Amino acid sequence: MNYNKPTWSVKVNASSLIDIFTFPTVQLSVEKQLSDYISLSAEGGYQLYNFSHADTSFVNPTGFKANLEFRYYLSKFLTTRLSNKLGKAYIGLRPFYSQNQTNTSISYQTPADPVKWIDDDFGLKNSTYGLNFILGFQKTITEKLFVDLHTGLGIMQRTVKNYELQYINGPGYSLAGTELIKFFKRLNLSESSGLWGNVLFGFRIGYKL
Repeated sequence: MNYNKPTWSVKVNASSLIDIFTFPTVQLSVEKQLSDYISLSAEGGYQLYNFSHADTSFVNPTGFKANLEFRYYLSKFLTTRLSNKLGKAYIGLRPFYSQNQTNTSISYQTPADPVKWIDDDFGLKNSTYGLNFILGFQKTITEKLFVDLHTGLGIMQRTVKNYELQYINGPGYSLAGTELIKFFKRLNLSESSGLWGNVLFGFRIGYKL
């Protein structure tokens, strides 16, 4: 390992600022280079604003995310001109945890009146933990500045609790919207609790200390 090179870096998670699939957070990470090929990073973020809105408030919108990442850089095996031009490719494992609460709404029809749509505001709390396998690369922009792009697959355990929800998932009840909209609406319901697959994409801007 070259000890003259910076071994610490800080990163701003730009993609977490506009995360519409879970909830947006202002998220920072610190990475420590343990050797030429291995690093460890810790990341955390807090929800300062909310994309989901409802006419009635049942809980105070708030949330946070945290993860660790064990990373192995593949420069030992990727020495071609193309790989060097793209940047430092890496693989990693990322255990993570997130928790948030918010207010949202759904529209649905009942078997008693299959024509009229009912708007239902409710509160929810969601805690999620899991593990992702990460593939990505870092590209140097200047001597100190770099970007970090990554994607990942994994599993997660979700626990969702609802408050003041009137909708019943039963025969004759129908959610409004397309099938894709209905899918994301159901993610806010307690029935979505359980083990799920997970897909992620991320973009960070980093600075070497």
